[in-house]
Amino acid sequence: MIDDDPLNMISGTTGLSGATDSSFVLKPDRRGSELATLYCTGRDIEYRELPLRFQKETHTWELTAPVIDDAPPADPALNSLSVFLSGVSPFDGTATELSELLELHTGEKILPSVLSKRLARYASELDKAGIQITTGRTRDARTLHISARPSDGNDGNDGKNDTASV
Repeated sequence: MIDDDPLNMISGTTGLSGATDSSFVLKPDRRGSELATLYCTGRDIEYRELPLRFQKETHTWELTAPVIDDAPPADPALNSLSVFLSGVSPFDGTATELSELLELHTGEKILPSVLSKRLARYASELDKAGIQITTGRTRDARTLHISARPSDGNDGNDGKNDTASV
C-alpha cells in the first residue's frame, strides 16, 4: 500500500513486519527511476536510509553517497565489560555461568539473555580490544568461549615450541 512511511508498505498485516528481526524496503524515487532509497530497520541494526543507484551494466545497486556512521558513543559499560572479560579469559561455559561471575565481580545482576545480546552487540569492539567471543551449542545448552589476546600484540612466544623447562 502507498504510505509516507515506507515500512508501512510491507505487504500484509502490521503483525508480519513486527515479527521480523529486520525489515528492508527498497523504494524507487519514481517509477522506472534508477535512483532509490533502501530503508533498513531491525532489532540488531540502527535505522538507516541508504541512497542507491541501479547500475544497468552490472545489475547491482550501488551507494550514491557515503554512509555516515552516526552511531552513538560506546556504552560506558563496554570498558568495564572488556576488563571483566579479560580477567575471566579463557572462559568456556554458558551465559548463565558468565552472568553469575559478572554479578560476583560487579554486584549487578544481569540476565543471561541480556548479557548475550550485549556481547553480540559489542563483538566487533571487544575483538578490537583483544577479546574474542565464539558461541557454540551442545545438546543441552548454548555455550560461550572467551579468549583474550595480549593487548600489546605480543603473545609471549619466544619461538620455542617445546614445553621443557628452561
